[in-house]
Amino acid sequence: MNRKGQFPEEIGWTLIVLLVVVIFSVTFLIYSLLIVRFPGIGKGPISESIEFIHMSNRPNIVAETLSSYLIDDRQVLEHAIESAHAGSLANASSDIEKGVEYYMNYYDYVSYYINIRNTDGNEIMSASNKLTTCGENNDGFCSSPVLKYLNSDPLGAICGKGRIKIDDVDNACKNLITGKYCCKDNKDSTGHYLDQNNNPLPSCGDDTRYDGVCDYPDKGRVFVHTINFPFFMIVTIDLCREGRLTLNDRDNVCSSGMLCCASVSSGSEKFYDVKTEVPLLYKGGKLGWLEVIVGV
Repeated sequence: MNRKGQFPEEIGWTLIVLLVVVIFSVTFLIYSLLIVRFPGIGKGPISESIEFIHMSNRPNIVAETLSSYLIDDRQVLEHAIESAHAGSLANASSDIEKGVEYYMNYYDYVSYYINIRNTDGNEIMSASNKLTTCGENNDGFCSSPVLKYLNSDPLGAICGKGRIKIDDVDNACKNLITGKYCCKDNKDSTGHYLDQNNNPLPSCGDDTRYDGVCDYPDKGRVFVHTINFPFFMIVTIDLCREGRLTLNDRDNVCSSGMLCCASVSSGSEKFYDVKTEVPLLYKGGKLGWLEVIVGV
């Protein structure tokens, strides 16, 4: 029996635990506020360091993150293993080409090529941003128009600023997707972009390249990322259209709603392909490879 004025033992321990939790929480809150206010606090020989690594020249990192990317509630690596075992995407009830393209387009690579093949060398799936050439001398490429500006600026919307529309003599673009046009860069002898009337356009760019031109973004690329089923996130990405890289507009040359875009072909001699392969393993056996090639 408890004497009058004394707490039962259980209540006493509960209060002690609560008091410890409150003290720990207050201490942690004060420490966090001090770190935010004075970033130097807490740094020492064993402090943690975080470094953001650019993925463009590290295909192994691209392969690792792509392998873990979720499409239809399954990782790409799982899709790859099942399709390699089944012999095709259809046999594995998998449809990941568009999802892989959306994922890779998010990083705006100069070029990329993703390939899944089995041990017999048969291609199961491939995704690439390689342009389809067109025109009498194959000096053009197929490009999608930005529909939003077709009425206000039809010439700029069809091919883009600093580009001109040329004849698709072999119907290369019409054989792909209805609505694509055969376009080519319009530049002078020095590589400077020109408008439809061959007048020079303002240049833009960043610290590494300043050979870009202001152009309408391609808002048709949708990046779908499954966070944790059934929750997902859909983001519309503003990128330059086919055949162009998105540059930082260092000097704010471009007006609102436009991006600084540079041709892949300009300075392409600086780029090269780097490759890595991920073996597709199942029950101790190798079924094939997931190959990742990126241009840097």
